Amino acid sequence: MTTRSERRSGVKYISTPKGYIIVDENKPKEVSRWAQLVKTPKRYVIAMLLLLTLLGEFNSSAFQGLGHLLLAVSSAAALDLGFSFAYKKKIQLPDGGIITGLIIALVLSTSTPAWVTFCTVAVAILSKHLVKVKKKPVFNPAAFGLLFSLIVFSSGQSWWGSLSLLPVWLIVFVFVTGYLVTSKVNKFPQVFAFLGVYLKALSNKIIHS
Repeated sequence: MTTRSERRSGVKYISTPKGYIIVDENKPKEVSRWAQLVKTPKRYVIAMLLLLTLLGEFNSSAFQGLGHLLLAVSSAAALDLGFSFAYKKKIQLPDGGIITGLIIALVLSTSTPAWVTFCTVAVAILSKHLVKVKKKPVFNPAAFGLLFSLIVFSSGQSWWGSLSLLPVWLIVFVFVTGYLVTSKVNKFPQVFAFLGVYLKALSNKIIHS
């Protein structure tokens, strides 16, 4: 059987009696630095949460929210990295821990004592690595940590990261970032399910009030 190679329209083929076989496709297009930075869903979520953080900072005096966020994120990243190294014996970007820290920081009030913020983060990361089924966390780590903090410490949860303390028109940024994140991670069914349950509960409350 004889074969020969040739190139058509920038694609290299090997010609055989049974047809052509592609062996060399066109060189892929160059990817921008931004696309490389947010190429994974987790990094994309981090970018969107950081955007909301920067907007929320406009209402935070003396960068109080920034210090609060740095504590939560650094603690979560360090703990997550420690657990990952203990289990996998390798160092990798703790993007999951960073997201957990960001969510906790953006939900807890910026006036929350530092030790309460740290304990909330620690419980969240512990639940991620210790409360698992088939190697997957049973609970959302950030939600678990925040529930623990609310019950044990009666912590204030202002959700300043949702821009609730800023002019109402800025809510558009929350909707846009929420849509982009939901689209990126393909979670629209969960969003609609939550909205359905929430609106049903709200309507029942209005009817019986």
